[in-house]
Amino acid sequence: MTDSEELSSVVHDLGWTVQRLDPVESLGIDRLPMPELTILKEIEDNPDISNSAVADRLRMQPSNVSAAVRVLVARGLVARTPSPADKRVVQLRVTDSMLTDRDLIRQAWSGRIIEAIDALPAQDRERLMSVTAALGGLVDELRRLR
Repeated sequence: MTDSEELSSVVHDLGWTVQRLDPVESLGIDRLPMPELTILKEIEDNPDISNSAVADRLRMQPSNVSAAVRVLVARGLVARTPSPADKRVVQLRVTDSMLTDRDLIRQAWSGRIIEAIDALPAQDRERLMSVTAALGGLVDELRRLR
């Protein structure tokens, strides 16, 4: 196995494992499935984004994004507003309520990861921290691939 193949396998396994960790209830907020958390983070990072743009950026089915957004709107975490440029287009933005709970929501998707990182030997933690930017670049590149 090449180094790239080994890294690919580890990254895949990491993503799969992270998606199954869900400590939300212990944080005092209602559980959000991983796809909804991912969509919420995308909307927070890109205010006024459309449903179709979220689906495109996350490589998800538009119908799945729409269903998740309906749940996020019902829970008061996302607001939908018509685009000033085209009233047929709906823009998404996180709500003040979501911003109030932002730290708890971030803990929901990162708490267990931080806990696991902290449990690693110091040398492994340092090595992981040194590749943060490169892994972010990998995420960006994977999103660009079609």
